[in-house]
Amino acid sequence: LLNNGSTGLHFAYPLGKSTESPDPIAGSTIHSITKEQGKLRCGIFDRVGFGKEIVSTKGTRWEGMDADYCYALSASLFNGQTNKVVFLHLTNSADGFQALESGLVDVVA
Repeated sequence: LLNNGSTGLHFAYPLGKSTESPDPIAGSTIHSITKEQGKLRCGIFDRVGFGKEIVSTKGTRWEGMDADYCYALSASLFNGQTNKVVFLHLTNSADGFQALESGLVDVVA
Protein backbone atom coordinates (compact mmCIF):
# COMPACT_ATOMS: atom_id res chain seq x y z
CA LEU A 1 0.00 0.00 0.00
CA LEU A 2 1.15 3.50 -0.67
CA ASN A 3 1.12 6.24 1.91
CA ASN A 4 -1.40 8.90 0.98
CA GLY A 5 0.27 11.38 3.34
CA SER A 6 -2.29 11.21 6.12
CA THR A 7 -0.40 8.86 8.45
CA GLY A 8 2.89 10.67 8.95
CA LEU A 9 4.69 7.41 8.20
CA HIS A 10 6.96 6.47 5.33
CA PHE A 11 4.74 3.47 4.69
CA ALA A 12 0.98 3.38 5.06
CA TYR A 13 0.98 0.13 7.05
CA PRO A 14 4.54 -0.85 8.04
CA LEU A 15 3.30 -3.70 10.26
CA GLY A 16 0.17 -4.58 8.33
CA LYS A 17 -3.38 -3.41 8.80
CA SER A 18 -4.56 -3.52 12.40
CA THR A 19 -7.87 -5.03 11.28
CA GLU A 20 -6.09 -8.10 9.94
CA SER A 21 -4.93 -10.65 12.47
CA PRO A 22 -3.13 -13.70 11.12
CA ASP A 23 -3.34 -16.92 13.09
CA PRO A 24 -0.30 -17.65 15.25
CA ILE A 25 2.21 -20.21 14.00
CA ALA A 26 1.23 -23.73 15.05
CA GLY A 27 3.38 -24.97 17.92
CA SER A 28 4.39 -21.47 19.03
CA THR A 29 3.87 -20.18 22.56
CA ILE A 30 1.21 -17.73 21.38
CA HIS A 31 -0.59 -20.54 19.55
CA SER A 32 -0.51 -22.62 22.72
CA ILE A 33 -1.90 -19.77 24.83
CA THR A 34 -4.63 -18.66 22.43
CA LYS A 35 -5.72 -21.88 20.73
CA GLU A 36 -4.92 -24.69 23.17
CA GLN A 37 -5.17 -23.13 26.65
CA GLY A 38 -7.66 -20.40 25.84
CA LYS A 39 -6.23 -18.28 28.65
CA LEU A 40 -3.08 -16.44 29.71
CA ARG A 41 -1.47 -17.83 32.87
CA CYS A 42 0.18 -14.91 34.67
CA GLY A 43 2.47 -15.25 37.68
CA ILE A 44 2.16 -12.25 39.98
CA PHE A 45 3.60 -11.04 43.29
CA ASP A 46 1.55 -9.37 46.01
CA ARG A 47 3.30 -5.97 46.17
CA VAL A 48 1.79 -2.61 47.06
CA GLY A 49 1.11 -0.60 43.91
CA PHE A 50 2.12 -3.42 41.59
CA GLY A 51 -0.09 -6.36 42.43
CA LYS A 52 -2.72 -6.73 45.10
CA GLU A 53 -5.23 -9.54 45.41
CA ILE A 54 -8.67 -8.17 46.25
CA VAL A 55 -11.16 -10.63 47.73
CA SER A 56 -14.82 -9.61 47.88
CA THR A 57 -18.25 -11.18 47.76
CA LYS A 58 -18.11 -10.83 43.96
CA GLY A 59 -14.96 -12.96 43.78
CA THR A 60 -11.24 -12.47 43.67
CA ARG A 61 -9.52 -10.02 41.37
CA TRP A 62 -6.08 -8.46 41.06
CA GLU A 63 -5.27 -4.74 40.92
CA GLY A 64 -2.09 -2.76 40.33
CA MET A 65 0.46 -2.16 37.61
CA ASP A 66 1.54 -5.81 37.27
CA ALA A 67 -2.09 -6.94 37.11
CA ASP A 68 -2.83 -4.26 34.49
CA TYR A 69 0.09 -5.59 32.42
CA CYS A 70 -1.44 -9.08 32.47
CA TYR A 71 -4.90 -7.71 31.60
CA ALA A 72 -3.41 -5.73 28.69
CA LEU A 73 -1.49 -8.77 27.45
CA SER A 74 -4.69 -10.81 27.63
CA ALA A 75 -6.51 -8.14 25.64
CA SER A 76 -3.82 -8.17 22.95
CA LEU A 77 -3.92 -11.96 22.63
CA PHE A 78 -7.69 -12.43 22.82
CA ASN A 79 -9.11 -9.55 20.77
CA GLY A 80 -9.78 -7.19 23.66
CA GLN A 81 -10.92 -9.75 26.22
CA THR A 82 -9.25 -8.96 29.53
CA ASN A 83 -11.04 -11.79 31.33
CA LYS A 84 -8.90 -14.48 29.69
CA VAL A 85 -6.14 -14.16 32.29
CA VAL A 86 -5.60 -16.51 35.24
CA PHE A 87 -3.34 -15.29 38.03
CA LEU A 88 -0.96 -17.50 39.98
CA HIS A 89 0.18 -15.92 43.23
CA LEU A 90 3.98 -16.10 43.59
CA THR A 91 5.92 -15.45 46.78
CA ASN A 92 9.31 -14.43 45.34
CA SER A 93 11.27 -14.03 42.11
CA ALA A 94 12.74 -17.54 42.37
CA ASP A 95 9.19 -18.91 42.32
CA GLY A 96 8.57 -16.88 39.17
CA PHE A 97 11.54 -18.31 37.32
CA GLN A 98 10.65 -21.84 38.40
CA ALA A 99 7.04 -21.34 37.32
CA LEU A 100 8.17 -20.11 33.90
CA GLU A 101 10.68 -22.92 33.45
CA SER A 102 8.16 -25.60 34.38
CA GLY A 103 5.46 -24.13 32.14
CA LEU A 104 3.15 -23.41 35.07
CA VAL A 105 2.81 -19.78 33.89
CA ASP A 106 3.19 -18.10 30.51
CA VAL A 107 4.47 -14.78 31.87
CA VAL A 108 5.59 -13.28 35.18
CA ALA A 109 4.54 -9.70 35.87
